[in-house]
Amino acid sequence: MCCHYTIQFCFRYVYRNHYPASCYIISVECTELYA
Repeated sequence: MCCHYTIQFCFRYVYRNHYPASCYIISVECTELYA
């Protein structure tokens, strides 16, 4: 569930800052920790 929440939160942050890379980093970190 961490990834799901992280991705959604990141999406909002990316939308305002326009930083898709940030979303990828968060998603990978969460997946590695919860994988």
